[in-house]
Amino acid sequence: MLGYLRERGVPEEAVSRVRAPAGLDLGKVAHEEIAVTIAAEIVALRASGEIPAGSRTAVPREPAVDPVCGMTVDPGTTPHRVELGDRTCWFCSAACRDSFEAEPDRHLSRDSTAGRS
Repeated sequence: MLGYLRERGVPEEAVSRVRAPAGLDLGKVAHEEIAVTIAAEIVALRASGEIPAGSRTAVPREPAVDPVCGMTVDPGTTPHRVELGDRTCWFCSAACRDSFEAEPDRHLSRDSTAGRS
């Protein structure tokens, strides 16, 4: 799983936060019950303060514009994003994300609304 995420361009910082296995160990249970244990673990982590309330819970439904190449991007499917304070920029590829991270001001100055949500 971790290799798959890396191959898809997910940043190492994000890959290092993956918890596996997820959820409570209940032994052999149905898929629906596994999903509930994962949700319970997330609620417990939020309650303990390990996950800030409201962090990364909403993904925009409308398309975003990659601020590097101008391509339309679906925030719900692309793993390539950068969070800058209260804004998130979405990218079509790891290459565009990396270019943006190297010079964010340059890319944002082209269009003040590009890639933001």
